[in-house]
Amino acid sequence: MSKFNIEEKPDQGPVTYREPIEVAGHLRTLATHKERVNISFDELPVTRHGYTVLLAVDRERKLMALDEVLPLESERHLLDGQTFSAEGYHEGVRMAWTSRNYRVKRGSLEGTPCFWIDLPDELEYHQRRDAYRAPLKRTQSPNVNLAGSKLSPSLVGKLLDISATGCKVQFPGNLTDYLQSGTVYERLSIALPDATLVVAVELRHLYFDRSRESSMVGLRFYEISGYEQRQIERYVFQLQRESRRLDFEDE
Repeated sequence: MSKFNIEEKPDQGPVTYREPIEVAGHLRTLATHKERVNISFDELPVTRHGYTVLLAVDRERKLMALDEVLPLESERHLLDGQTFSAEGYHEGVRMAWTSRNYRVKRGSLEGTPCFWIDLPDELEYHQRRDAYRAPLKRTQSPNVNLAGSKLSPSLVGKLLDISATGCKVQFPGNLTDYLQSGTVYERLSIALPDATLVVAVELRHLYFDRSRESSMVGLRFYEISGYEQRQIERYVFQLQRESRRLDFEDE
């Protein structure tokens, strides 16, 4: 199984990874972004299920470091080696696993108390088609132009991230009195690598970042055609494949 097949076939259901390099690589995403992980034990009622944060992944030792587990009742079950199910989310991607017959040991990570525990044997990875939001590095951020009958003159900015359903754009200056949430603008032009995409968008949110002297604008694609949707999805998954490739190379 290709380690990149989740990007190549975005419409498929959950994928189960069993290769240690794949399990560790995907869990490292949760650790890098310090995402919350929900933990449930069969012996505990739903109201007593716990949570923690995945702090680090050690692929060589096949271990992962968990932060404190709350509530303490769940922590006691963890230390007793009770089977548990876990799930975490990052940018709309759900990662879930079950830990059985694992070793667990109190330890520390850069001075922070933690629990070192065996990596799971397999990981379920599920990404909805429209969930992934691909961030862009400053060097690869395309120019955008926002125009329409309610906007004169047009605005020129930079694309910060993009998903199958919308994008985030940075414009210079404070535009909080110039742009209106809920307004549909007829033409957002994005200079993609192969062509210029022109779509209508609805402004969903807007705020002024004083540190950057820029306005951050969240836009949702509005009544786009099938061809435009395919253009967007192709670009998003191109960015995602590149991001995943770099993640695995860093390991």
